[in-house]
Order: sequence, then C-alpha cells, then structure tokens
Amino acid sequence: MFPMTKTDIAKNAVQMIIALNATKLAEQQVGQHTSLDTETIPVKVGTMVAGQLVAFQLKPVSDKLVDTIVHQALLLRLRKRLTK
Repeated sequence: MFPMTKTDIAKNAVQMIIALNATKLAEQQVGQHTSLDTETIPVKVGTMVAGQLVAFQLKPVSDKLVDTIVHQALLLRLRKRLTK
C-alpha cells in the first residue's frame, strides 16, 4: 500500500462528499418524478452509480480546489510564523 498524504486524504473525502450528495439528490429526483420505490436495490445501485459518476466528472475541479485550499493554509501558517 502506498503512503497517502493529508492532501490525498482530503481529496478522497471531498470526492466522497460529492458522491454522497449527488446520490441523495438523484434518489430524491427518482422519488419525485417516477413511480419507482427509492428503497429498492436497483434504484439504490443506480443512484449510487450516478453519484460516483458525478464525483468522477468533478474530480479535476475538486482536486484543484483542495490543492488551492491546502496551499493557502500553508501560506497563512508560514506568515504567522514569520510575523512572530
């Protein structure tokens, strides 16, 4: 197993958050706009796949966001150290 940095863990966490939110949204839309029961396994699997697809499509954007936030946090920490 390769070592993961804190940034990699943050990127994966953001991916999971996006996937979970997209899954929940897809499930709500299926419930509102179709006669399918949202508690059935095919609907659950389908909405999970949709959520993962959304997260995968947004990966370049979310990774860049995490990198930017980490970079800004490091700069802020460095500024605090230099001003002491």
